[in-house]
Amino acid sequence: MSVIVELPRTWVAGIERRLVTATSQTQSPFTGTTEVQDWGGEWWEYDIEFAAQSGPLARSVSAALTALGSGRGLLLFADPSIEA
Repeated sequence: MSVIVELPRTWVAGIERRLVTATSQTQSPFTGTTEVQDWGGEWWEYDIEFAAQSGPLARSVSAALTALGSGRGLLLFADPSIEA
C-alpha cells in the first residue's frame, strides 16, 4: 500500500532545486583524459527547508514524512518557483 502526502507550501521556508543528469566520467590512467558517458536520464532534486523546527507544526511535518514509508510513498509538492 502506498501513501500520498501533499506538502502545503506554508510548511516550506526555503527551497533549492537542481537538475541532475545520468552521466558518469572515467579518467584514463595512461593519458589522464576524461571520457563522459551520458546515460540519457535526468531528474530534479530538491532540498527543502521546513518553516517549523519544533512545536506542533514540526510534529505534523515529521508525521507526514514518516507516513511516506522510506520511499514507498508519493510526496506531492507544487514548486513555488514554477509559475502555473
